[in-house]
This record gives sequence, C-alpha cells and structure tokens, in this order.
Amino acid sequence: MKNLHNSIRFKLAAGIFLAFILISSVLNFYLQQRIERNLIDIFNESVKIEGGVILKEINNDPASIPLTTESQPFQIWHTNTNVLELKFERADFPQELNTILPDLLRENGGLSFDKYWVINLDGYTIFIGSSVDQNALNTMNILVLAKSSRRVNAQLSTIKQQVFISSVAAAILSFIIALFLSKSLLNPIKKLAERSKAIKPGLKMDRLPVGKSKDEINALSKTINQMIDNIESSIVNQNQFFNSAAHELRTPLSNMQSEIDLQLQQSPNDEVLQSLKHEVNRLKYVVQDFLLLSQLKQETLTVDFQVLRFDDLLYDVLEKMNHQITSHGLNLQLDVKEDNTDFSILADKAKTESILINLIGNATLYSDNSEALQIELWSSSDKLLVQFINYIDHHKTKNKGNELGLWICTELAKRQNFDFHFEDKKETFLVLLTIPLTSHNSRH
Repeated sequence: MKNLHNSIRFKLAAGIFLAFILISSVLNFYLQQRIERNLIDIFNESVKIEGGVILKEINNDPASIPLTTESQPFQIWHTNTNVLELKFERADFPQELNTILPDLLRENGGLSFDKYWVINLDGYTIFIGSSVDQNALNTMNILVLAKSSRRVNAQLSTIKQQVFISSVAAAILSFIIALFLSKSLLNPIKKLAERSKAIKPGLKMDRLPVGKSKDEINALSKTINQMIDNIESSIVNQNQFFNSAAHELRTPLSNMQSEIDLQLQQSPNDEVLQSLKHEVNRLKYVVQDFLLLSQLKQETLTVDFQVLRFDDLLYDVLEKMNHQITSHGLNLQLDVKEDNTDFSILADKAKTESILINLIGNATLYSDNSEALQIELWSSSDKLLVQFINYIDHHKTKNKGNELGLWICTELAKRQNFDFHFEDKKETFLVLLTIPLTSHNSRH
C-alpha cells in the first residue's frame, strides 16, 4: 500500500510538473520571441537612424565623404540608367558582403528616390538608402551601411541562457512544490487506504468513517462501505449455502453407505458395489470439505484436541483410500523411520484426517504414475515431520481448479499449530507437514 501511495504521489507530482513545464515553456518561448523581436527592431531602428544621418550628409554635399564612427563601415554607390558603380568604400567595410551586394542592389534597382530599407544578413544589419545626386542628372547615390549585429546576437544568446536557466530552476522548484502539494492532497486518501487495509473479511466487517462534508473522499468512503456491505452479504449467503448443502447431503450419503455396506455383506466380491462405496466415500469427503469451508469462513470451526498416534491415523486413511489409490494406478511408497518412536501428537483427529485425505486425494488425481507417491514419516527433536512427494502430470494440473483442498489443509494445520509448507516444482509436488510431538503443539 505504501508503494502504491508513493507511486500515485509521484504520478500526481509528475503531472503537475509536466503541466507547469508545458505552460511555462509556451509562455517563455512567447516572451523570448517578443524580447528578440523588440531588440532586433530597436537595433534596426538605430541602424536606420544612423544610416539616415549619413545619407543626409551625402545629400547636403555629394562631393565629400561624410565623417563616421568606427562602428559605421559604409559604401557609396552610383547608379545611372541601371549601371551600378562603387564610388567609395571604407577600409573596414566587411568584404564578405561585396559578393552579394551588387546582385542585391540590382534586384532592388526599381527603388524610388529617397527610400531606404534594412535587412539582416550574415551577422550584419545592413541599411540601404538612396538619394538623388544633385551634381549629376538621373543619377542616384546609394548608401550601404553595414553594422555588426554581434553585440545584439550576444545579448540574445545571454537572454536565451538566462531564460533556460530560470526555466530549469523554476521546473526543479515546481517539482519540489508539486511533491509536497501531492503529499498534502493524497494524505486523506492515504489514511483512507490504511483504514481500508485494516478491514478483515468476515461476517462482521468494519466500515470506513464518513464525515459530513460532501467532498470526494467522503463519496469514496461511502462507495467502499457499500462494497463492503455487498461483500459481507455475499460471504453470508455463500457460507449459508455451503453449510446447508453439507448438512443436507450428509444424511442421504450416510443412508447410501449403509445400504451399500449391507449389500456387500451379502456379495463381498461385487465390483459394482465396491465402486459405489468408493464414490460415496469420495462424496462424503467433498461434503466434509464444504462443511469445513463454511466453518472456516464463519470462524465457527471448533478443534477437539486429543492425544493420538499419527502413524495409526495415517494407516487408517490409506486403508480407507486404498480403492481410490489402486483405481488410479498409483503406487505407494511409505517410509516410516525410527519404528520404535512414539508418534503421539495432540490434535483433532477429524481435522488431521481431512488434511491427509486431501493430500492423498490430490496425489491420485494429478500424478503421472511414473513414480510412486512417496510418504516419509520421521521425528526430529520434539517434532514430527511428514513429507509427501508426488510426480505430477502437467496436463492434469491445467484443470486443477482453485486449489481449495490445499487452502483447507493450510487452514486446518494453522488451527492446530501445525506448519504446512508446499512447493509446486517443475516435475514434483512436495508437501512438508511439521507437527509438534505430544503437548508441544497445544493451542496458544
């Protein structure tokens, strides 16, 4: 439950974090684009103003070269009847632009007098302005001012870095806040889950507390309580069915067994009667399991402890189930070690017999008959150990059901303070039953 809570908490925090990242990324991108456009527009406007000042000086005195600052490399071109001629070029004018400027000026040869434009090209912001040459008819002076945009680009790069760093810092901070926020949001659900976990299945199950508020937590508590009502009702109905069915079937089965035993006294070798007796006994075991299941579910099972010899009980069960064992072609290998040991235990005879009947019955149903069913009985210190080793057929185990018999064995062993352990391996099914000898397994 704790891992589930942490998983939900992390997912909620991650969702908040991703939503913040998405929204902040869009806003930061929009803000960054606005800042870039504004900076570029401001720089272009400054270049336009500088170019306009220089062009004005050229208009006032076309014969002279205007004085400019170090950051204002420029060229002066003449154009007359589409003939383009470079009149002046400052020494620091970027030479890499000379290869593209003539074509650029020719493409814009239709530019009207007293017009200008600004373009950004190859790390430079270029101002191109035109004016009439007052000393020559039909001649136009063209000013090309190339201002380096490295400083603006550096500012833009710095802004991008700052936006990125601030975004990362905000993202980390938002994730931390989201974790704390998700913890606060999920805390009521965590408490509800812990209370739900404490509810044990049974005839009388606890209910979750429901407050007066109409929030989602109370709605969830009401829903869970309704589900508990349904589960409780189903358990009661199921247990009543098992209990009633078991009691209703015991009487006719006992009558059938008496009739068959009477007939067998007259015809002891009648195979049909022997088979019917086996089937009736098998049905009695099934009914007994139903009754045990009902009692275990309702927690009404009583355990009648008495001192008994486990080896004698095992022999009796094997004798009762001899017909079932032989009819399924299952061989049996019984190994009782330390024959002089007194295998006396304190247990409920009927409940212990049910454990043995279920284990041997499952062995007959699912064995591949390649090897004998091995039953070993030995004592160790103050404990009695019983081991069952059966070689199983995987084709039969595909339809072995819900392992009700093993569950009953586990519960019956637990009620008598036995240790019941089983392993379903690739080729074998192993059960180890550990029972304290004599008074050592008395109920706590």
